[in-house]
Amino acid sequence: MEGNRTCLKKLIISASLSIASFANAEIVIGQSVPTTGIAAETGKAIALGASLYFNSINGRGGINGELINHLVRDDAYDAQRTLKKTPKILLKKKMQLH
Repeated sequence: MEGNRTCLKKLIISASLSIASFANAEIVIGQSVPTTGIAAETGKAIALGASLYFNSINGRGGINGELINHLVRDDAYDAQRTLKKTPKILLKKKMQLH
C-alpha cells in the first residue's frame, strides 16, 4: 500500500509540474521519472511516450506558436529525490508554475 501511495504522489507531482518560461517564448514541461533504479523500465517508457507526444505537437507548430521543451529528470523512484530536484529545476530555468 505504501508503494502505491509513493507512486501516486510521484505521478501527481510529475503531472502537475507543467511549467512555462515566458522569457524564452517556449513552454517547458518538467517530468520527474525513474530512469535508474527498480522502476527504470517504466520510467523510461513514460518519458519516451511524453517526448513523442510533445514532439508531435512541436511538429505542428507547437501551442500558439510556442514549442514545448520537455525536461526529464531521474528520480530513481525516490519521492524525496523528486522533491529535492523540483525546486532546482524551477530556479535554474527561472520558471513559473501554472
